[in-house]
Amino acid sequence: MKILIVDDNEDAKIILAKTLEYNGHSIESAANGVEALAMAKKFSHDLIISDILMPEMDGFQLCREIKMDPDLQKIPFVFYTATYVETEDERLAISMGASRFIVKPIEGNAFLKIINEVIEEHQAGRLPLPEKPGEEETVLLRQHEARLTNKLKKKDKELKLREKRFTYLLHHDPLTDLPNRRLLMDRVGQAIKQAERDKSILAFLFVNLDRFKWINDSAGHDTGDRLLITVAKRLKACIRSSDTISRVVGDEFALLLGGPSDMEHVSTISQNILETMAQPLRFDGHDFSITASIGISLYPMDGCSGEALLNCAKRAVYRVKEQGRNAYQFYSEEMNLRSAELMVMRTEMRRALDREEFRVYYQPQVALKTGKISGMEALVRWEHPEKGFISPGAFIPLAEETNLILPLGKWVLETACRQTKVWIEEGFPELRVSVNLSTRQFQHEKLVDLVSSILVKTQLKPEQLELEITESIAMKDVSKSIETMSRLNKLGVQWAVDDFGTGYSSLSYLRKFSFDTLKVDRSFIHNLLTNPDAECLTSAIIAMAHTLRLKVIVEGVETKEQLAFSRSNPVDAIQGFYFSRALPPEDFTTLLREEKCLES
Repeated sequence: MKILIVDDNEDAKIILAKTLEYNGHSIESAANGVEALAMAKKFSHDLIISDILMPEMDGFQLCREIKMDPDLQKIPFVFYTATYVETEDERLAISMGASRFIVKPIEGNAFLKIINEVIEEHQAGRLPLPEKPGEEETVLLRQHEARLTNKLKKKDKELKLREKRFTYLLHHDPLTDLPNRRLLMDRVGQAIKQAERDKSILAFLFVNLDRFKWINDSAGHDTGDRLLITVAKRLKACIRSSDTISRVVGDEFALLLGGPSDMEHVSTISQNILETMAQPLRFDGHDFSITASIGISLYPMDGCSGEALLNCAKRAVYRVKEQGRNAYQFYSEEMNLRSAELMVMRTEMRRALDREEFRVYYQPQVALKTGKISGMEALVRWEHPEKGFISPGAFIPLAEETNLILPLGKWVLETACRQTKVWIEEGFPELRVSVNLSTRQFQHEKLVDLVSSILVKTQLKPEQLELEITESIAMKDVSKSIETMSRLNKLGVQWAVDDFGTGYSSLSYLRKFSFDTLKVDRSFIHNLLTNPDAECLTSAIIAMAHTLRLKVIVEGVETKEQLAFSRSNPVDAIQGFYFSRALPPEDFTTLLREEKCLES
């Protein structure tokens, strides 16, 4: 059958057409009654299926025109619509000569059954003809027209509201209701034109939350969203109503301050923001503290466009991050040089692996019970041919950004396992090497296969390899972390949680993971003499770790007092400069052969 579908909803037409085409029918479509009437007069159709509520000419008007035309009135007409008010619409449709009145939604097979019935009736000559318009039909048509007018008004109002909402969302962040980057750049452009006329200064502040990603991953995205909303409110409270605050993306915010009197004014606002941000937050019974890093650029000194000011402020933020976070920094030309240096370092780092510029150093871990070296942590170093040794703190974050961390991490793991196997064969069978995994390494789907192949290749026993991850990495995807750790545990590989105590997880939560060792972060041991609570807290962590049957290693032991504290607690081993710095393999070999021990 050749069927004409009439509906102003494209999606509805497509679904209906697919259903009918699947059953062998040929389909044409129209978007309203006017278009459908012209097509019906020009082409010969076997059936018309029409919606009611459409622009220009609705379904009832179309049905009346079809049934009053001697050349068209024998075409079966079926209403298929969601527009239905009690029985008035159906009564009106039948009086006009429609074969059926189908109300959406209806199951596909039931719909096809009705269509087949209409086709059979038509073929048998049992097609209903329209009644002459009577008083009842006239009343029903008037009621329908009144309903149609109200619905069109409502639809138009809803459309305007949707357009208004769309325009708002186009320029605002849906989470915080702050202007987004698009609106920010527009306002910066307007402010620059005004400042140019007034010969005034604009200050652009780029605010980046410190360690937000860790909180978001460990505490959950719902908590992260609530925190961002709170941050937005706090930032609003720090500026004037004439200033602009925007959420640029993620945990990055920008503030445009119009006409500050001097640098001191901008500094005062920046300091106020830092102090406001540092106030503790409490969500669902948990306390959170968050700080911010602020980069500042000024118009016209640092740039004459929104993008230029934003880029300069970002560079200032990077400098704040490098220097320890929770501070503000004005942009300077020197930062451009720093950005160029980082770009060069990224390029050089890609070549460094091929040129064998990386080296693995080993820092001893000393058992307190025997005073002897029981293991070592493998630490990567970059020995640049011109710049000398480059700090891991400088190149590891860049390696993470560029994905170089994966080949670099693989090389470190294989090198450390191979060297450990050499020392074992030289007569030091009790050694165990500990290797750090980055976030990308730990989350990589091939990690288990990689570790297994390296162990086979180097012939190192699995129990003599310990992999270290931080608590934040483990908490990122708990179920996946447990699965990965369990699979490697079955091989015999050990696990250590590094930097414990710097995040928000608890020791009891670590029961979920198959850790063998807990490494107490160096910040605890360093605060023993300056913070009266540090000793109690560190002792509590150590004691609780032992109740969970975890081996405890204290990192960062540099003084006799710190060693004495470690010995006064159930600590299994220490690691730090007091015994030895990280050493290249040849010097570590000397240390082993000399059988250096911890003083009693």
